[in-house]
Amino acid sequence: MKDAFLFYVVGRSGVGKDTVLNQLRSVNGCTVAHRYITRKPEAVGENHIHLTSEEFIERRALGAFLLDWEAHGHRYGIGIEVKHWLACGMSVFVNGSRHCLAQTRTLLGQQMVSVLIDANDEVCHQRIAQRGRESQVEIKARMLRESVDKAAFDWVIDNSGPLEDTINAIHHVFQSTVTKKSRVQ
Repeated sequence: MKDAFLFYVVGRSGVGKDTVLNQLRSVNGCTVAHRYITRKPEAVGENHIHLTSEEFIERRALGAFLLDWEAHGHRYGIGIEVKHWLACGMSVFVNGSRHCLAQTRTLLGQQMVSVLIDANDEVCHQRIAQRGRESQVEIKARMLRESVDKAAFDWVIDNSGPLEDTINAIHHVFQSTVTKKSRVQ
């Protein structure tokens, strides 16, 4: 069986994680896990499974999540099925939380590859505003959230420019890691 890796993708609001992960779904060999979220689905944005708070709490109690957290007034979960996929030799990309980075590394060890997607402030602000989910006050609050220590990540990819460049960079991360059967830094 081939080695499998969890590509744990994080980034602040507006960096374009959802767009990048949606594009990766069409890249040969890339599997992108959906998240379970207590936020109702939208026409555009993240491909996720909506759960009520009650459903989320029940599934959490039953051990249905590999990881879960709360942010922005919602609950988020990565399904336990991801652990099965990894055991079967399938590498997986997940949209994670930077606050669960250490927990995920403890849980998966060398099987986890952390990827920070970043973009400049102007691009992030513009993307958040285009979503139409937050007021200007909420956008400012998201923009002021704590910064991330880039040194804590295996890979840092700038998504301020063309999406194609970002997809190529992430595909390089994927191919380098899987081909060498080890985390590449």
